[in-house]
Amino acid sequence: MVYRGSIDFAHLYLAPAAMNQVIGQEFDRDARAVSLLDQVGIRDGLLEALFTTLLDEASAPGVGNRLYRDTLVHGFVLRLLRGHSTLPAVQNLALHALAPYRLRNVLALIEDRSAADISLADLAQAAGCSPYHFSRAFARATGKSPYAYLLAHRLDCAKVMLREGAEPVADIAHRSGFHSHAQFARMFKRATGLTPGAYPYDN
Repeated sequence: MVYRGSIDFAHLYLAPAAMNQVIGQEFDRDARAVSLLDQVGIRDGLLEALFTTLLDEASAPGVGNRLYRDTLVHGFVLRLLRGHSTLPAVQNLALHALAPYRLRNVLALIEDRSAADISLADLAQAAGCSPYHFSRAFARATGKSPYAYLLAHRLDCAKVMLREGAEPVADIAHRSGFHSHAQFARMFKRATGLTPGAYPYDN
């Protein structure tokens, strides 16, 4: 069959050093013994969804969210290695706990820098563990992914400022760590069912 329509494509380049780091840290394997499989024509729904989301994030206006991008890339690499490489399947990965003092360090970093573009590596460094181990341990400790927790914290900060009613909504969006008024309004309504302008104020 000859396909005569247009074809859209994109390339994702992954640094070998980054791949090797994941193989060593997350799977405890010698990276020299691991290679990607040649699977032309094979489709993976999860990889496609992660890649599409990465493309959307890369093309979005503004600076973007480093923590969100880092999480997507890390998930993409893990899926690629588990399903499309010579790396042996890893079953029943141990659940890793996050010691209370490590969790306090992470929460303090989020509290101090919630309006900044925090990366997954920043949070993992504060916890003293690898990004992947940190993500699982943090979710186990808090019930939320690092990105979901950061987003909830930013929204809580915005609610406080909205209740005070002393600043324009656009300024509150910026001070809370959102890239634009539109993004803030969308996230706020998704979480509360209300627009920022309709949120109750303390009078």
